[in-house]
Amino acid sequence: MNDSLKFGGRRLHGAWAQLTIDALLETAVRARPGRRSFMDAPDLPTWSDLTPRTTNIGEFGAMVMRFSGQVRSLGLRPGDTVIVAMPNCVDGVATLLGLQAAGYIPCPVSVVASAAEMQETAELVQARAVITVNRYAELHPSNAARVAASRFYGLRFVCAYGPNSPDGVVSLDNWKDSELCQDEPPICSATGPALITIDRSGGSPKAHVRTHAQIISDGLALSAISGLTSRGSIIATFAPVSAAGFVSTVASPLISGTMVALHGPFDAKVLRLQLTAVPDAVLVLPANVEDALRMAAAPHVRDTIVVTRDPGAPRAASSLGRVTELVSLGEAALWSLLRDSTRSRMRLPRYYAHPVGTALPRSVPQLEIGLSPRGRLAISGFGVARIFGEDANAGGDNMALETDWLAHGDGPEHFLALPEQKGTGEAAEMLAVAAA
Repeated sequence: MNDSLKFGGRRLHGAWAQLTIDALLETAVRARPGRRSFMDAPDLPTWSDLTPRTTNIGEFGAMVMRFSGQVRSLGLRPGDTVIVAMPNCVDGVATLLGLQAAGYIPCPVSVVASAAEMQETAELVQARAVITVNRYAELHPSNAARVAASRFYGLRFVCAYGPNSPDGVVSLDNWKDSELCQDEPPICSATGPALITIDRSGGSPKAHVRTHAQIISDGLALSAISGLTSRGSIIATFAPVSAAGFVSTVASPLISGTMVALHGPFDAKVLRLQLTAVPDAVLVLPANVEDALRMAAAPHVRDTIVVTRDPGAPRAASSLGRVTELVSLGEAALWSLLRDSTRSRMRLPRYYAHPVGTALPRSVPQLEIGLSPRGRLAISGFGVARIFGEDANAGGDNMALETDWLAHGDGPEHFLALPEQKGTGEAAEMLAVAAA
């Protein structure tokens, strides 16, 4: 394994200390094999050649382990990074979890990523393979992956779901049991890397690495704040391409036992059908289209999880139901917060204690923020992702990561954040306040 991906000391407490994501799935399969799990959008056949699936957790776990056997038969090395360019579908979720169960590190990217973007990502994270689909609407992601592999020789394998795989692409359909790797998969570590996500919000992309323990910690926090339970359901419009997407669509449902209805390319009619079929579902949606989605899905939407990537932006209009804000600063850190509808702008807590005290005591910050010498938010704590390629052990868990967000204090317990707009307007005034 690449030394830049070695972690130390980042364990949860108590019963959570040794838990990994693959063990979480295994536990769910043993405890509730017949309970509803992940299900595809009803319009899947119109934009993909994949087989629509409605699974219980036992069936889904079998899918994950079968894919794990497929990918391990390729001959990748334990700890290798694999790019995943899949749509928001059951096969996509199973692919991510299957790679983790096989001892590899998935790096999800958009299914519409160009060959140049795939190549850039592969070079950045030293990926050895790409898993994708042959068709997504009118696009052919496996062709883009094949071009990327021809330009970056570190990519040894391009694999794809669906018929008509082009030359040089390994089809993932119709494998015999005898073709699967029969060896026992490696034992994963809670402090080992589990996911790499790419932040493209700055001038050049950065790769952020999270451990199993960090993802489970974020999933626990979101489950607790949003009130997800084994009797509930979510409708996930947010694909697991980012840390926020993986936590909201995959990790939290596995922890809570919540059923997940996946929504593909946005379609208001399909979304209304899903909300009608699962009337009490919590809707997971991006903040930048919150108002539009609420209007399109009215009057069915009540409780929501809103994924917010711009904590400085004004909030959407107040709404009925419980609103949990999953705040993502790039790919560096996640906060799960209940929305305060009396405030037009979000306030980030200076000290964010984990809402599940048995997992992380209040004396250990999940996240802690302050100001860097340049007046930007600096974040530290258990939940902060490492930047790929940097020494994972330098500075320990108290090492502060400076973000691109300007900030100033809002009372003794919170910060307000604004994106940097050099030398202009309100952001420049914020910087002056912060530096004072």
